[in-house]
Amino acid sequence: MSAATGKVKKLLQAFRKAFKAYEKNPKSNSLKVKCEDSLASIKIAMLDFDIEGTLETDAKSAKEQIILLREALELASFLSVMTEDMKSFERHVSQVMVIYRDYSGLVIESPRKGTILGLNLMCLLAQNKLSEFHTELELIPEEARQDVYVSFPVEVEQRLMEGSYSKVLGAQKSVPSAHYSTFMRMLVATVKERISEVSSKAYESTGEEGKIGLKSREFVHESLGYATELERIV
Repeated sequence: MSAATGKVKKLLQAFRKAFKAYEKNPKSNSLKVKCEDSLASIKIAMLDFDIEGTLETDAKSAKEQIILLREALELASFLSVMTEDMKSFERHVSQVMVIYRDYSGLVIESPRKGTILGLNLMCLLAQNKLSEFHTELELIPEEARQDVYVSFPVEVEQRLMEGSYSKVLGAQKSVPSAHYSTFMRMLVATVKERISEVSSKAYESTGEEGKIGLKSREFVHESLGYATELERIV
């Protein structure tokens, strides 16, 4: 084991411990800072990694470095969700996706991969980036889409497209991981905006006498009812 690998191993162990404590007490600013400082130290230490070069001379050590790098980026992604730092989340996910793609044939698949893929989809959905959502979904193999962490955001997106806002609300109670709750809160805000827009358009489509059709009226009242429920949740 190289000195760089040993150092990162030790730092990652400390990070795991701090992160676990932060998950149990997410309101603790001191634990948040501890996790961020620990992660920063890991990133600096990993600058000494030379995975490509090591693969040519010591494949076993290179694989160990890949796994350490992958785990650090996965936990960093989870930390970003907890601190609601979306730019940081997108950056870390983008980096770990490269690891998944480039080294899939060298190391065993990460047990966190499904969660990362699902959270990435949730992030795009919460930001109403539907085109990007479908692009990312197309990159996920069909068998992997059966994973509950991936199927959850897919089902939520389908409910959104159907206009089944009550089912979107109900999905908050069945998130596959606590990390999904952050994006569900963001999604609720997006749904509120959508209801408001659709309701406005429905009212604007009134007849000459200023009367709205029965179906449109029922839809508006139903939408406003969901909006009221959303207000209570948020």
